Amino acid sequence: MSASAPPESVSPPRRGVRPRRILGGLVAAWVLYVAGFEVAVRSGVAERILNRRPHKLAVAFDSAHSWFPFWATASGIEARGQAPRLRWRAHVDQASGWLVPWRLASRRLRLAGVKAAGVEFSLLREPLQAPFPEANAPESQPEASPSLPAPAPAESSQPPSAVPGERALSALAPAPAAPLARAAFDLDLALPVIAPLAPPPPGPAVAPRWTVEIAGYDATGVREIWMDRFRITTTAKATGALTLHLPTREIELLGTALEFRDSTLHAGDLILGEALAGKGDLAVARYPYQEDRGLATLAHVTAAVQVSGRVSGGRFWFASLPPQAWLQLDDDTAEISGEIRLVEGALQPGTKVEFRQDDYAARAFEFHVTGDVLGSFEVSSDEHGSKAEGRVNLRQFGIRRSAAEQPDIVGDGLVVVATTRDLQLSELASLEASAKLDLGQARVPDLATLSGLMPPSAGVALVGGSGRAEGAFDLELPALAGRGAIQIALDDVQVRYGELDLHGRMQIDLALATASLPEGRFDLAGTSIALTEFQSPQLAGDEPPVAAPKAPGGSTGWWARIELPEGEIDLPPGSAASGHLRVRLRDSVPFIGLFETRRNLPRWVERLLTVRDLQAESGFAYAGETFTLDEFSMPFKKATIRARVRFGAEHKTGILLVGWRKLGLGVRFDDERRRMKLLGARNWYAAQGLDLSTSESEVDPAGSFSEEALASVSFSGLAAEPLSLADSELAELDADDGIEAAPAPFEIVPGSIARGDLDGDGREEAAVLLARSGVGEGPTLFLAALEDRNGRPENVATLPLGARPAVGRLRIEGGRIVFDPPATSAAESATVPEPREPLEGEEPPPVAPPEAVSPPVPAPELWRLSGKELLAVPTPASPQTEPTATP
Repeated sequence: MSASAPPESVSPPRRGVRPRRILGGLVAAWVLYVAGFEVAVRSGVAERILNRRPHKLAVAFDSAHSWFPFWATASGIEARGQAPRLRWRAHVDQASGWLVPWRLASRRLRLAGVKAAGVEFSLLREPLQAPFPEANAPESQPEASPSLPAPAPAESSQPPSAVPGERALSALAPAPAAPLARAAFDLDLALPVIAPLAPPPPGPAVAPRWTVEIAGYDATGVREIWMDRFRITTTAKATGALTLHLPTREIELLGTALEFRDSTLHAGDLILGEALAGKGDLAVARYPYQEDRGLATLAHVTAAVQVSGRVSGGRFWFASLPPQAWLQLDDDTAEISGEIRLVEGALQPGTKVEFRQDDYAARAFEFHVTGDVLGSFEVSSDEHGSKAEGRVNLRQFGIRRSAAEQPDIVGDGLVVVATTRDLQLSELASLEASAKLDLGQARVPDLATLSGLMPPSAGVALVGGSGRAEGAFDLELPALAGRGAIQIALDDVQVRYGELDLHGRMQIDLALATASLPEGRFDLAGTSIALTEFQSPQLAGDEPPVAAPKAPGGSTGWWARIELPEGEIDLPPGSAASGHLRVRLRDSVPFIGLFETRRNLPRWVERLLTVRDLQAESGFAYAGETFTLDEFSMPFKKATIRARVRFGAEHKTGILLVGWRKLGLGVRFDDERRRMKLLGARNWYAAQGLDLSTSESEVDPAGSFSEEALASVSFSGLAAEPLSLADSELAELDADDGIEAAPAPFEIVPGSIARGDLDGDGREEAAVLLARSGVGEGPTLFLAALEDRNGRPENVATLPLGARPAVGRLRIEGGRIVFDPPATSAAESATVPEPREPLEGEEPPPVAPPEAVSPPVPAPELWRLSGKELLAVPTPASPQTEPTATP
């Protein structure tokens, strides 16, 4: 029997072969994936994939790796994109993250676990027009943008790139900076440098847009964020999430935590804030980023941020808003600290920011304000909702005009308070708020600082004075309409007026109203100025003789009250004021003094100055250094004072008319030249203008020495005091006119005015006969000599001639005054011989006719003018009569 064969041995199955194969396959796949990724990056395939829409996006990087599928890391990343109305640029030193692949099918690029370091971001918006037409506009051509940089030069001439991503990086070459136009901000503010991409291809867009979603990011080392002209350089970190909805062109920023320090806020190259530090939470609700721009984006922001540092309110104002020529804020920085709470753009209760700045300086129109600022901004709540209040307290302040070296007003506690309800930051441009300015404890240190407001030619100087000032001004936004009042009470006011030193009290009640503060036009209706207790040592004892009603307030001395029923003022650059004023005066002495000193006025005008408690009206205009009173009118009883005056920087002109019944006096001054008009003064006044006259005064002798002109001359030698015919007019005043009666009148002998040269100076003088009523033999005659002084006759000598039964003729010959007495009639002077008595029985002899005998011819009387005297000149004896002695 054969032996059976041994059974075949069966080896047991080996464990781990399949896992190793799987692992080997995975490793091989991983190697292939990594190698393929590296090849794609180095060969430029990845670049072409990322930049397949070069008119929308350009991406470049220094290096990129992917050690796991759907995960990548890159360094030196540069990205640039553009939309029809904006461009953006981003730089990241190092970034990594995961790609969620199953969202790609729905055209949704979702990144998760993104970590980034060394981040810079810039955004530039086109404010006027799109740099390129919309993508769906057929056959469109790119158009030049007025504010964005021009497209970069073509790259066709560049050598081939050997470094991954270099061609894309070359497209990001910087373009020249694009400054804002000076017409917009009066200062060049640099914008981010973002070169434009290629123009979009013609024809409508066919591929639907993607949605980019960053489910979570952690950014550290954020160095710069540049949004249009605002740029932040910082050391910051942020964590959060971001979604960019390209189909609807919307963006959404989910809960983000921020921390920042050593931050500087710029507007171009202008530093708005520095040493900024803080932390907070930020979220931006989904909104259309192409429609909502600027402040409108704040309506979607919710935040709670704590911040501290230094901020310049003046620079921020300047960079954020269009230029305001009337307002300039201090550009130095203030210390700030506080917390801001925001819900969808609305500031919430709990918001509070405090700030402080010493040596603050600002300008409103031509007024410079300095002081130490302590301010706050706070949001609180009450039964009506949230209330935002901003408060600025200016301590140890001074207010000075641009033309003044010293402050016009100083004080402590000037406060500006602004309040509004439900403050929405996105609506700041149309903010409805109310503001109130209170001067606090203010005073005028020296009134002399305002002397520069007086026209130099007026002869009025404010020498000194001080007092209190108080007032408030209310303002409504956004119209910036306002209304307020300022009261200034000044003691010991010192004024130099011509040759007079005056001192007294002044009260100024200034009413202000404006429909738009930036326009600089204010309504002055309701303004008043009261002058009381003014006295002058030069006028001591020169009080008018008639008692006057008590001044307003019972003050003594000279007083006046000026009211403006209408008026307005325009502040710089074209400072001007105009309106209508009403004046109440104790008397008209100071006003008449503008035209002549009192001692040179006709006596009847001088007497009218004693009338008290006058009222006047006038138009006025002030521009630059020129002040004009237009048709100043001061009527009282049967008299009127009218005037037009202009005071300028170098010259002054004025026309005055004083009328009393039929009497009239006109006075004109051109600088220091004075001219008077007595004949036809009213018509002359109506024809005068205020343009400076430098021509020689044309004197009409017939007018200067007319009877009308002589009516205003005061003649000496008629009585104890000089008399004029105007005294006769004033003697007829009613009892309630308040002027005592004048001495007895006299007459100018009709036709007795003679003209000629009496002193050999080549100019005409005059002589006239005056008659005062007498008794017995007839009126008493007086001979008066006159000279012309700038069109005004003045009596230089008067000689009594005694009582005369009849008046002769007056003439001037050879420099002598010749008086021809009247000849005696022949009937009165003829002699008839007495007839002889006939004897008894004798017939009377015939009577012979009487012989005519010629009457004697009276010798003329002669006088010559010697200085201020009339001296008799001997005359030769007449052949027909004995010489007559000179009285």
